[in-house]
Amino acid sequence: MPYEEVERRSEKFESYYKAQKIVPNNEWDSFMGCLKTDLPVTFRFVAVSLVSQLFSHQFNRKVFPSSLYPDGLAFELNMDKKSFRRHPEFRQLHKFLVAETACGILSRQEAVSMIPPLLMDVKPTHYVLDMCAAPGSKTVQILEMLHSDASVPIPTGLVVANDSNNERCYLLVHQALKRSGSPCCVVTNMDAMTMPNTVESGDVVNMNFDRILCDVPCSGDGTLRKNINLWKEWNPIQAYGLHKLQLKIALRCSKLLKVGGLMVYSTCSMNPVEDEAVVASLIAQSQERLELMPTQHMLPKLIRCDGLFTWKAREGRFVRPHNIYELSQVIPNTAFPPDLETAREIHLERCMRILPHHQNTGGFFVAVLRKVGEVSIPSALRTEAITTVKDPFVFIEKTDDATASIVDFYGMKGSFDHLPLLVRSSDNSKKANIYLIINAGLRIFGRSSAKAETCIFRLAQEGVHFLFPMITRRVVTITMSDLTKLLKTNENCLLKELSEDLQSSNCLNYDLDIIVTGWRGKVSAVLYLDKETKLHYLHLLGEDGEDLDRKELAGRRVNGAYLKFVLPAWLAELSARCFLIIAFIHS
Repeated sequence: MPYEEVERRSEKFESYYKAQKIVPNNEWDSFMGCLKTDLPVTFRFVAVSLVSQLFSHQFNRKVFPSSLYPDGLAFELNMDKKSFRRHPEFRQLHKFLVAETACGILSRQEAVSMIPPLLMDVKPTHYVLDMCAAPGSKTVQILEMLHSDASVPIPTGLVVANDSNNERCYLLVHQALKRSGSPCCVVTNMDAMTMPNTVESGDVVNMNFDRILCDVPCSGDGTLRKNINLWKEWNPIQAYGLHKLQLKIALRCSKLLKVGGLMVYSTCSMNPVEDEAVVASLIAQSQERLELMPTQHMLPKLIRCDGLFTWKAREGRFVRPHNIYELSQVIPNTAFPPDLETAREIHLERCMRILPHHQNTGGFFVAVLRKVGEVSIPSALRTEAITTVKDPFVFIEKTDDATASIVDFYGMKGSFDHLPLLVRSSDNSKKANIYLIINAGLRIFGRSSAKAETCIFRLAQEGVHFLFPMITRRVVTITMSDLTKLLKTNENCLLKELSEDLQSSNCLNYDLDIIVTGWRGKVSAVLYLDKETKLHYLHLLGEDGEDLDRKELAGRRVNGAYLKFVLPAWLAELSARCFLIIAFIHS
């Protein structure tokens, strides 16, 4: 059923949540009225990018920043996504946001989903686990925090981003690596309930984590403003099955957490069965070796409600704990609240529930727990993980012929000798991609299909910004005019159409920490960039992407003219601050 045909009303929902008393009686009408409206458009710029900082500075002058996110990096437009997309005055801005999202400069993320990483207090030295990470927006935030010290290009910490769905893991790789450009991330495909221990290299001691984000699967009724079909699908019974899963995942996270470490448990559900009930049971089963942390001093502009001390369960009718035996197959024992004294002792009020009508957001729940002692919990029921067969990752020796050819061809110097490199193949003659890693990696070289080359590897766009300070050969500064010509074509550009400097050199580079890879042959040159990245650089130069669109839009006309992307004029001034450098790898 199309969204516009779904009635935004549910008697079951209203009856259930009135009984839970998550909303004061005098706010109920405002709460329900807000739920029946669409969410505003929200987005944030990725903090680790200098270009993001330049863009966010411009947006702060023209668009109101979100009060929920620090440093003026997040923004909110007071209109819903559908209106924003259709409004002619915002068409250019909409296309700009789409293009910059595709190349990782910004994240179109719901405001409340940005909150959990902000409560984790991640440091550059931390080992962090994002247990249910896909699609990756929160993982990117964590990686930004890991790279918060600009004086340390590659921090000693790392992020393990896990998801049980194999297909979503590939989306996670794209999100985490494309948007963050960090080599400090490994993506794993494991059932969160049976996530194995990790052993540090050269040691038999398990490697536990300083920080864990446990953003569990949930019923998602906090997303009613976005997922309209939930109005007709919502049922309180769903929460009980999810409660068992959520508790098992949270228990496993508590085992993998270091003593003294922080774990953030979060859901996009407003249901206490998925929220406070899981937290209370988690603390009880850890023998109170997990404790809830106060968060009122954090994010002072965020309006939040205290966690509940008590709530009600429901299976057709409301049920109190003394009836639980007859319904134990439907409602797990752990779904009911503890006694009032226990609830106060474990400080359930330190949980936070975010209600939509307070700051025009979705609904959300967050709890921050600290591990104060070793946790001994019976093993969760194990399920067989679904795995896929892949080529193994193999570390490359520094004396390897491929490495030696790279060092010679690009004139690599300095810390390149200390970078741990690996390849997904044990056959040196068939190496396809080389990775820069700490515990996982970022692609820095790809095998070239060109023949008769001194070096068979070309620079990969994803990791070239890390390598650029180490490259001493094949680099030359190019003009804005040359760069614009190269960006605007999907074909090879004839050298005679470019400046003499480019015709006599092998490699290009630029001065804004944005490195662009490419190829230069005897008579032509081309960039190794996808369309989205080309559009991004054209934005910086104050140019549009009309030429890039012409080929795919051939025959498609709107009002007699080709569709085209034009950068909003107020962003064009950024072009004066951009001096590109592009790395060409073939002579």
